[in-house]
Amino acid sequence: MAYIYASFSHKGERTKNEDSILIRSARIGNVDICLGVVCDGVGGLRKGEVASRLASEFMSDWFERMALKDRNEVDYDYLKKSMIKNTYKANSLIADFAERNNFRCATTISAFFLYDDKYFVINVGDSRIYIYSNGLHQLTTDDSAGNGVLTQCLGSSGEITVNTDEGVLRSKQALFICTDGFYADMDSEAVCDVICSATADTAGNEIRRIVCNCAKNGAQDNITAGFVRYEKNVRAKSATKKLFSAILPTKNKN
Repeated sequence: MAYIYASFSHKGERTKNEDSILIRSARIGNVDICLGVVCDGVGGLRKGEVASRLASEFMSDWFERMALKDRNEVDYDYLKKSMIKNTYKANSLIADFAERNNFRCATTISAFFLYDDKYFVINVGDSRIYIYSNGLHQLTTDDSAGNGVLTQCLGSSGEITVNTDEGVLRSKQALFICTDGFYADMDSEAVCDVICSATADTAGNEIRRIVCNCAKNGAQDNITAGFVRYEKNVRAKSATKKLFSAILPTKNKN
């Protein structure tokens, strides 16, 4: 068992990219695990790119700590509880950062982990995770009042509610993650074609192509997307090859 995955982000018509995305895989004992995170800095607030980067890097650090643990210490239920706990911690981290620097910043987050074929999904805000199974089906809950107005996000409030979902990913099925800049004008058929046909060698170019096509159509927002396809009985060494580095906003050196 292994995963084929890729991700890409484009600033679209914006002057800067406030989205962050990462997909990482590892192996604990005889269990394959995979993390996917997508964040969208909230427009209208300062340093949205910093908030999204803080959230994605925080979850990446969490995943790395889990990957270094002994197999006997980490099981599916442990990861579920730990991921929820760390989402609340990420909320506090961003809120504390903003308070120390005397400005407001916030971000959405949608994330999943795969534990072999089991998946667990969390989200706060309106970035999305879909499952591909004979078409795309949304797993996350949009925290939105409509017209782009969020009802909750990371960093904007001391209290949040973390939305969750879970299930089993069958062979050839996939999880697809994206920000609202992508799904606002999403070509679902093109996404499904990429998910179905991409190989370890082509996935990176294919996800880049559909994101860039969205940008060429005049997207007014940052555009970010990625996917992980579950492949049973595929050699992990080739299938989990890192196709794209996590694309994160450049750190502000000031």
